Amino acid sequence: MRTRVLLSRAVAGIAALVVLTGAACGSSKSTSTATPASSTQAGTAAAGEPYVVGSTSDLSGPIAFEGTALRDGLRAYLSYVNQQGGVNGHPIKYVALDDRSDPNTGIANVKQLVGQHAVVILGWGLSNVIEAALPSLQQDNMPIIAQSLTGDMLHPVKPVLFGGDMSIADEAAPEVSFASGQLSNVAHPKVALFTYVSAVDAQFRQAAQQLVKAKGWDLVADQVVQLTATDLSAPVAAIARAKPDFVLMSLVDPQAVLAVSGLRQQGLNVPVVNYDGGSGYTTLQKLHDPNFYVLRPYGFATDSGSGIATFGAATKAAGVDPNTPFLINGYMQAVVLVGALKSCGFPCSSAKLENVMNSLGAVDTGGVAVAPLLYSNTDHAGIQDARIYKWDTQSSKPVAASELLPVGQK
Repeated sequence: MRTRVLLSRAVAGIAALVVLTGAACGSSKSTSTATPASSTQAGTAAAGEPYVVGSTSDLSGPIAFEGTALRDGLRAYLSYVNQQGGVNGHPIKYVALDDRSDPNTGIANVKQLVGQHAVVILGWGLSNVIEAALPSLQQDNMPIIAQSLTGDMLHPVKPVLFGGDMSIADEAAPEVSFASGQLSNVAHPKVALFTYVSAVDAQFRQAAQQLVKAKGWDLVADQVVQLTATDLSAPVAAIARAKPDFVLMSLVDPQAVLAVSGLRQQGLNVPVVNYDGGSGYTTLQKLHDPNFYVLRPYGFATDSGSGIATFGAATKAAGVDPNTPFLINGYMQAVVLVGALKSCGFPCSSAKLENVMNSLGAVDTGGVAVAPLLYSNTDHAGIQDARIYKWDTQSSKPVAASELLPVGQK
């Protein structure tokens, strides 16, 4: 049975979600913080035993800028849900765990939550942490929704793994498709790649290399940097010296700003397209560059739609900036989870929740995503299409720069 769920705004890493039914959480260890999601307005919270929802993400490590935004996005929507009466008459309590992007800590966080008899839906910012915890998750048959799943985790489908964002490997095809249109009048296109070190980004790089070769283009530069690098001067200079006609990129937001600014300072003003993990509103705003493009499965807070309006209301009530990079990703993970819980009922076992996700069908986001999400027993990716955006200097906001582009090589 297909279930259509009205979502609110979300988009490129996502925090882990853990559902505990009919039990309250005890005090947190040093790596966690317990945060009730219940409303502060008297008389609006639902009665009954709570669903307890948790996350594990980097709150104090090398990519804390991502993990804290994911947490804040989760918290914003779960608080909003409680203000509307909870799920199936039950309130939601939210527990946030800090894994510091450390695999061992991620495993410990999973065990801590599982020890509380949880039904778990998890997702992290780094794929290596997911991979480390995956054996425990599979052993306990716990479904997870994660942003940083590698392509081989999603294709073919695995019983417990569900995508919360595009696999980075799947983003190479729409980036190259967009580049192809931009390079239609170039006789012998020269292309550069600029990526960071990680398991998922290595798959993006490999897919992009193959697609560039298939197009007959010249790959004149192929630069890779550490995820935490703050000095990109050497790879930027190498790309500028190669004089490409187009740059395909997969760098997180802080690095994207450094990279594009550096290329422009070197006199390279060709089009650059970045993956959705570095596509934040503030990134586009800072660069203010009409020739910088980003790939996104979701829109922006400045767009229109019922889901966007809800996103604005929820983030305002939570006191968080809706334009913070990665906040929308956490928000959307919470929305997908709540939609599944509505169908799962109370209490909700892990086996039942997995079955619900397998039959969730098309998910209408009310304008948050550029196209409906889709979950079935043959496709756990969720996101099917994305769109290219750029900064419009006249309206001073992001605008669409392409039609819908299928993700992956379909």
